[in-house]
Amino acid sequence: MNKEGFIGDNGNYVTQSLFREMWTGKGNPVFTLGDEDKVVDGVTLISLKKMYLEMEDIHEYEFATKYLAGWKHWQAICNSNRLRLHVDEWRSELELKMRSKAMKQMKALALDGDKIAVKYIADKGWAGTKRGRPSKQSIEDERKFQAQVHKDSEDDYARIVQ
Repeated sequence: MNKEGFIGDNGNYVTQSLFREMWTGKGNPVFTLGDEDKVVDGVTLISLKKMYLEMEDIHEYEFATKYLAGWKHWQAICNSNRLRLHVDEWRSELELKMRSKAMKQMKALALDGDKIAVKYIADKGWAGTKRGRPSKQSIEDERKFQAQVHKDSEDDYARIVQ
């Protein structure tokens, strides 16, 4: 990727102006924040989100060096108040994508008879285990749930007896 234009006249990394949606009129945007590439005035704007998700680079270093001016440039984008929300969303989606792929692999192993994979799926291993004392909120929620179950049972009993 041509990395010209990633450093502004002031010597700082260009961040928001790289994206069509945040373009201020200086330089030329090369990316879009959208899910897919866009063609604007005959110029194809690359979806940085799409590239981020396709690369599946959880440490983001290879992504930064391939599509941007390097790690420091990526850090400047991540630290931009207006772009941080987008990057956080991409990170969440990448995590979900990778978990989904891992679950597919786990299911395939389980179908092949892998007992550990079967146990993982049966025990909902992806949910994690909770250790220690339950929080006050979870205790209160459980108390309310049990009270509602008890009330529903009494109501049903009363209706049946009548």
